[in-house]
Amino acid sequence: MRRKRIAKIIGTAALCCFMATGCGDRKEPDITAQDEVYVISAQDKIAKGSTTRSAGANISGASKDAVKSDKEGIFAKAFEEGEVENNGSYFVRVGDKVYYRVFNTEGIERPTLGGSITEKDEAVQAKIMSYDLDNGVSECVGTTFGNGKMFAVTDGFVFSEPSKEGSVLSTIGGPDKRPYLVGSPVAVSDDGKGIVTSEHIEEDGCQVGVVHIYYDGEEIASIEDGEGYYTSVFGYVGNNLFVMKNCYEDKKYFVSSYDETGSCTDYGKLDLAANDFVYEPNPEFEQLISKGDDAYIMLGYYEGSGHYYAGYEIYKVNTGLKDSLSFVKIGRSTEASSFDAPKIYFDGKDKLAMADHLGGEVVLSESETGDLVYYSKPDHPSVLMKSFISEPTSSSQAHYVDEAVVFGDDVFIITNEIERNADGDIGWREAYDITEIDYLHIPFGDDEHDGRGLALDKDKLETLDFEE
Repeated sequence: MRRKRIAKIIGTAALCCFMATGCGDRKEPDITAQDEVYVISAQDKIAKGSTTRSAGANISGASKDAVKSDKEGIFAKAFEEGEVENNGSYFVRVGDKVYYRVFNTEGIERPTLGGSITEKDEAVQAKIMSYDLDNGVSECVGTTFGNGKMFAVTDGFVFSEPSKEGSVLSTIGGPDKRPYLVGSPVAVSDDGKGIVTSEHIEEDGCQVGVVHIYYDGEEIASIEDGEGYYTSVFGYVGNNLFVMKNCYEDKKYFVSSYDETGSCTDYGKLDLAANDFVYEPNPEFEQLISKGDDAYIMLGYYEGSGHYYAGYEIYKVNTGLKDSLSFVKIGRSTEASSFDAPKIYFDGKDKLAMADHLGGEVVLSESETGDLVYYSKPDHPSVLMKSFISEPTSSSQAHYVDEAVVFGDDVFIITNEIERNADGDIGWREAYDITEIDYLHIPFGDDEHDGRGLALDKDKLETLDFEE
């Protein structure tokens, strides 16, 4: 049966913290072979077969022939041409198609804090859909037993398998590859060949975090917890993975990067200017952008159990130069017009600039309610659709926007229909049951000025088809 729905999803920040010392040691991956293959196809078949994966095997799939057509097709080509957007999210553009996973309600926790989607560790089968930006057609292109956000690589999508402390590769039109990698996916390199994962292992009765760094099918480095240290994964600049090693007891923080060979470049220790906070919070990663050989890192500070924004700091490195870390700018919440850290970007003259919202963002005008607002350029909002969410989340029934993203002339949104469940409250944090998840599409109209007209009226709102 085919149904039409709307949706919204809020994801947690792509910040992964694990203990570490130094640049990390190279380690061979420890992946246990399993005897099950799940086929992803438009007909949604599940087939059993036999596959193994040794430590030296290529991570591209159980059978090279099974994924050859895809490897030589849209995913690999899209990475080569720089046509992959919003990777590591709930909507990912690959070439001329936008992919999204239809959440299986059996895999959603009840209740959930705040109204955002929280998935169970035991993944359940869910469909992967594609939306063709050229003709507006949605179709089911496969299924997966993974969960979490979608991470596109050259062969397909990588999902988490928390119950197995690993990940699964979902190839479009081919078999699921499991086990695929140790740990859950965190970030993917610009060329789609590098991927970093995270896991927790038990040592001497304690949970120890490990970051695994892969490139072109091989684990090239890993970073393991050390006493008093953890590592924050920032993400990739090109094919260089940036991390920050945190010595939280001594308040010392070190920034470094790993290239596609596993070689580590230490940029130096942060010269923290933050010393005026009441609770002495640790710096949290906000944003990483680059121009030429320079990379800029935005760190945010948050205080209290409510995680209230307190300030930010910006640092700069020369990506190829050791000990090149330098302080750029500091700001405090008292200077801000937003409850979150500002964003950084490069203006028309390639100079570093700041804004509360960047060009291309779609947000609600009142945080959780109000008009749906589109930013054509930094801090220049226009109303895309009036009164998009009218009831606050504190109502007995409400809607919650989990994700909203723009690809060209198309807006894609996930919203959750939620009901209050006070029995699940934790302290002042309110709990809700998600009763429906809806997937929405809003096409921009034509505008004689910039070619992009605003929808304004809700009759422009379209629900995406999906099979259930």
